[in-house]
Amino acid sequence: MGAILQNEELKGPKIVLGDFNEWMRGATTQLLSGRLKSVDLTNYLKRRRTYPGLFPLLHLDHIYYAGHVEIVGVELPRTRLAKVASDHLPLVADVRVG
Repeated sequence: MGAILQNEELKGPKIVLGDFNEWMRGATTQLLSGRLKSVDLTNYLKRRRTYPGLFPLLHLDHIYYAGHVEIVGVELPRTRLAKVASDHLPLVADVRVG
């Protein structure tokens, strides 16, 4: 991932999102936040905690972007299926690129 972000020949919008398994600000967070903008989930969600799925206490899932990217909306479905499908709640983003 670092090679892609640092490659000056790769033009255009970039989106990186998901769980980076960092309980504290580590190397991945430093790399991504140094090259990309981070979506402030508090602008979209009452709670940004996604882990563990049944009783979320931690915010481990993130959305980073660069270029012509508009975050239209973000939701955190808390359905019964979402709670048993993974150890995280799904972080769903509606994104407009271009």
